[in-house]
Amino acid sequence: MTALTVHFYSSALTECNSMQVVLPSGDGPWPVLWLLPPMGCNHTRWSAHTDIEALAERKQRMVVMPDLKLSCGLDMVHGLGFHSMLVTELPLFLREHFSVDLTSQVIAGAKEGAYAALYAAAHGTQAYEQVIALSGGSLTDEGELLDSDLRFCHAFGDQVSALRGSAYDMGTQVQKIRKHSEVYAAYGMEDRYCRSASRLGSRLPPEQVEVLHGTLGWEEWYEVLQRRV
Repeated sequence: MTALTVHFYSSALTECNSMQVVLPSGDGPWPVLWLLPPMGCNHTRWSAHTDIEALAERKQRMVVMPDLKLSCGLDMVHGLGFHSMLVTELPLFLREHFSVDLTSQVIAGAKEGAYAALYAAAHGTQAYEQVIALSGGSLTDEGELLDSDLRFCHAFGDQVSALRGSAYDMGTQVQKIRKHSEVYAAYGMEDRYCRSASRLGSRLPPEQVEVLHGTLGWEEWYEVLQRRV
């Protein structure tokens, strides 16, 4: 197993960014697990809070954890092009620098990272076998909670509640995603984004939804990944 911190220049961002990459032992090519953090957490947080290196080794998957900063995985209206970086630039970067199998990709994220994963599957250029949304759904369902937060206004360019029913609304996009990816949702009944996670779950088959008590955190998210990836 090899863990790397990679600094790279992104044309989509017009600046440098960072990601952590965990390679299992062996020669590859490796299938990919994209792992997206909650807002306010950088590319180091999954490794800091979970044993993601052990998961990469056990599942024989390359794990890629990019820094999405405050973007929610979007090409921000008032900011930088993180969606383009994630779905266009980084797969090409992996193919150029690593032994990678891009025909087998899973994308997962927690909280705002769950939204980013769904958005990537709905509007990106990559084919994901599975999308795993942990403690999150469509942020457009959380408008009243988020409308006064400038971080979300910078990403979405408007009050989030005004975007329900648009291309930003993963509730309306989830059936499109399910045409090419299995979607799995796991959340706690006291999660901050319980409402949007529940609405996402209502659009999925019962066997693809896991509802737990309390508030989920790194330990619970990691346990879900161990079962699902």
